[in-house]
Amino acid sequence: MPESNQQIFDSAARALRDSQFRRSIGNRSHKLKQGHFFKKLGRAALWTVGVLVGASIVGGILSGIGFWGVMISAGLIAGGIWASMKFPKMKMPTPETILKSDLKSLAGKTEIWLENQRPALPRRRCRSSTASASSWTCSRRN
Repeated sequence: MPESNQQIFDSAARALRDSQFRRSIGNRSHKLKQGHFFKKLGRAALWTVGVLVGASIVGGILSGIGFWGVMISAGLIAGGIWASMKFPKMKMPTPETILKSDLKSLAGKTEIWLENQRPALPRRRCRSSTASASSWTCSRRN
């Protein structure tokens, strides 16, 4: 069954709206998020190196770690990477913490706070104003 123009437009608008929730609204918030991500990435790399060094030390003492030692090391690396990338979560600023922040990070924290307020806004609803679907009107709905 072919989709109507309205259904196609609605699904495209929903996809666009969903993708916009993940985007940063400014450079400073993007830089703060990027810095947080790279710290997590560094922790994951440190965890991986630690497990590999530990496995090599154990392998040197025991004359090899064998198949199960490799599997345990792989599991530890996978778990460590997962935990390093999942935790700690980035702290979302509140109006109180924004007031106490220094000027250097004020803009970025304010942008992150605004991004978190976006889901509270009413969604836009767009409809075709003519039968030919050549013009669209959008309005806010609650």
